[in-house]
Amino acid sequence: MKKLAALVSVPLLALSLAACSGGDGASKEDVTKGLTKTMDYAVKQMGLDGLESSVLEEYVTCIVDKSYDELSPATRDTLAKGSTEDITEMKISQEDSDLLEKNVEACSDTLVNALLQ
Repeated sequence: MKKLAALVSVPLLALSLAACSGGDGASKEDVTKGLTKTMDYAVKQMGLDGLESSVLEEYVTCIVDKSYDELSPATRDTLAKGSTEDITEMKISQEDSDLLEKNVEACSDTLVNALLQ
């Protein structure tokens, strides 16, 4: 259960990626790919190697679908990077951070249900 709780909080790890950007930001597809890559790395670091990639992808897609339109271009670009080497403190707006946190919680049912099946 501890690992499941940790996994639900993994998307917040993605918020620690450093970013600078302008314009409209990364596409929804690129944000989904980047966040999936970041979360896949975090999942492996937590010893949850057995988690099916389809479950992780469904979870990330839920988060991105709920968040994308309201995220700033800089945050979109940061999430799209999917960088596992560049995990440092990130400077994103409190508004984006709150939005992502809210949607991580909203999508946790998707993850829990998939894991319980």
